[in-house]
Amino acid sequence: KTERIERCLGTNPVDLWELRELALSDGGLLRAEYRRKAWPKLVGLTEEDYIPELELCKTNSVPSSPSLVITSSDDTSSSLEWDPTSNNVDIPMDEEEKKSEVEANIDLIRRDAGNTSLHYYQGLHDIAGVVLHNMDYDVDKTTQILIQISHSHLRDAMRENFANINWLLSVLLPPLVEKVDPYVHYSLQVAQVELATICLPWMITWFTHDIHDPETAGRLVDAFLSGHPLMPVYFAVALITHPVLKKDILQADCD
Repeated sequence: KTERIERCLGTNPVDLWELRELALSDGGLLRAEYRRKAWPKLVGLTEEDYIPELELCKTNSVPSSPSLVITSSDDTSSSLEWDPTSNNVDIPMDEEEKKSEVEANIDLIRRDAGNTSLHYYQGLHDIAGVVLHNMDYDVDKTTQILIQISHSHLRDAMRENFANINWLLSVLLPPLVEKVDPYVHYSLQVAQVELATICLPWMITWFTHDIHDPETAGRLVDAFLSGHPLMPVYFAVALITHPVLKKDILQADCD
């Protein structure tokens, strides 16, 4: 598979269908070296793409509190909520500075471009940490990838609130779980479990908040960037109906 990935990435232009197939198949893109080349192509970036020439935030240190104040080119300030302890990718201190810089850049670009339809949310930094790690801590490339997926895969999560995505989950999850495993569905119904409430954090972080292994997190992002935007929903259903979790659900007290 290594040879196939290298051959695919070495062609110009890259065969995106083959690249998606490689990213979705067993093992995904295998390692960060390949993801560094593949992820920008999977989100539609080309060599000509670049970060808009804005007065991007350059941080000197990691903020000691969960609030990072940034200033745009029009000298207006805004507060960007950020929890520096919540991401599970082990990032060195100087790379934490790059991570906060990525988040500040996203907010600045959004506001300077007048795109008020996109809103930063607590959880985006979890995805940002995984992308930054696999992009070898290249801030510009990470920022550009996140901007791309904010208009596609994460569009619903970045609305003013989570009402739309919550409604979507409440409509999709129960029938999908019932189709895959009626016993799990029945147990959840009896216990009056709101699947949308449970799965919402998974959707907005692409499960990266709860994954402690960077390689596993990278493997998931391989699939989510290559598949349909609803891929995280299908993965959530597979997780809920997995034999290990199924056993816990069926044996759990309804209270």
